[in-house]
Amino acid sequence: MSTLQTLKTFISQRLAVAVEEISGLLETTISNYEEEISRQRRLLSNERSGSQIHTAVKKINKTWRLANLWPAVFPIPVFSYNTELALQQGNDIFLKDGTLLTSQSVKSDILERLAEAMFSYTAYPNDPQRTAVAHALIERHPCLREPGSYNGCDGGSKA
Repeated sequence: MSTLQTLKTFISQRLAVAVEEISGLLETTISNYEEEISRQRRLLSNERSGSQIHTAVKKINKTWRLANLWPAVFPIPVFSYNTELALQQGNDIFLKDGTLLTSQSVKSDILERLAEAMFSYTAYPNDPQRTAVAHALIERHPCLREPGSYNGCDGGSKA
């Protein structure tokens, strides 16, 4: 056998071994991908059909909503110390001469706390609920009445 023939045989054998190794790796990779695709399909199927987690969350949300029904009279939360002090002083001044409180920082704190309190009952309060909150607020703090309104809070639910 010539050197050239020996070299061809050697290269052919090496190529055959390399092809077998590559084929084995390719089969393993394809198998792994198929398993991953199958796993992803199961996850997607569970997600679409309402998995156990979603069912549990729905039950918790339903229980939470039932426990937090909208109150007949909305409880006005306690505001920050500075806001409570300003409201107390504003109410005193309002009772003396009818001057309304107009401080934006106080109103900002009030709106933030009211939003938190309302959210504990519902994420999306409707108009009657917002109006009930406005009525409860001006009943407790008359210095926050809406100027020129017949009931003190025409624009309060829009704030």
